[in-house]
Amino acid sequence: MDQENFDITQGSDAVIAVPSGQAVTLLDIIWNSIGPEGPAPRFRFVAPAIAKLSGSVSYEVTEADLVALCQSYVIGKLAEKGVAAPFVLVSFADRAVEFGVSDPEATQYFEVFSINGSTCSREIF
Repeated sequence: MDQENFDITQGSDAVIAVPSGQAVTLLDIIWNSIGPEGPAPRFRFVAPAIAKLSGSVSYEVTEADLVALCQSYVIGKLAEKGVAAPFVLVSFADRAVEFGVSDPEATQYFEVFSINGSTCSREIF
C-alpha cells in the first residue's frame, strides 16, 4: 500500500508496560487514518507472545493489555499531538506487518475505542 500520504510516527524497540507483562513495542502510529466518523488514528504494536504457534499469551489476556494501552499510552499521545479523534484503533501483531499488507501467517488483534476526554471505551462493531 502506498504510505506516502499517511502521517506516520515510527515506533522504537522500547518495551511498553502492559498488565500481562508481555513484551510490547510500538510499531507505528498512523495519525491521518479516517474512520466512519472522522479521524481514527491507528496505534499498531508488536507483541510476539501472541503468536498462534509459539505464543504464550491468549486473546483473553491480551484484551486487558489493549484496554490498558489505550488508557495509559494512546490518550497521552493524542494529547501530545493535539489530535481530537472520536475513535482510535489499537492493534497487536506477533510481528511487524506493513500497513495494508496481508500476512496470513501473522496473529493480529484489533480493538476500536471511542475517546471521551481522557477515557477509552471499547466499541462493538
